[in-house]
Amino acid sequence: MVAIKSCKNDFGYNDTVCYNLDSEEYHDQNVEVSIELNHFNVYTTWISSIFPIFFSFYLGAWADLFGRKPLFYLYLITYTLKQCVYVVCAYYFDSKKEYLLLANIPTALSGGWGVYMLAMNAFIADITEPEDRAFRYGMMHLASSLAHPLGSPFGAWLLRTTSFLTVFCAALVGIAIGSAYLLYRINAYKWNPPKTDKV
Repeated sequence: MVAIKSCKNDFGYNDTVCYNLDSEEYHDQNVEVSIELNHFNVYTTWISSIFPIFFSFYLGAWADLFGRKPLFYLYLITYTLKQCVYVVCAYYFDSKKEYLLLANIPTALSGGWGVYMLAMNAFIADITEPEDRAFRYGMMHLASSLAHPLGSPFGAWLLRTTSFLTVFCAALVGIAIGSAYLLYRINAYKWNPPKTDKV
């Protein structure tokens, strides 16, 4: 979607060119769009990385004092907002690709994927006996790893048969269902912060 938006808005090419950038006939246009996408990805990386790097110094200690669940809530809310921005950008397809940069800001301010994994690993350590901990970590990795080989072909099929809007709406529905189930499961566990003062 970013490539097509860049092709249409940054360079003014028509749909025939933009939807066939990988053909040999439009090699020169593909090179132009690829260079612009590299610049765009640099900005995306900056936005996605700067805040999480800063917050990683503090949110781990914060979670030790106040619990892991608020980090879950914060990340899942901001990740859902991110997906909503994608849906809006897919619906208004002629909008500029730079609006997609906005999608990364809420998630970055929540600490990003790193803080989510920190909360997940700490939570599993809290609720699991030492002899079962390795198995649970392994199952968590297995569940997250299955998303890549299963999700990519399904998304490609959705895009071939429908549109970008359907792909991002399907992702939003999946995130909402997964988040609701996760929050339902973790609410069964109570966590009491330590009573002693920590510096």
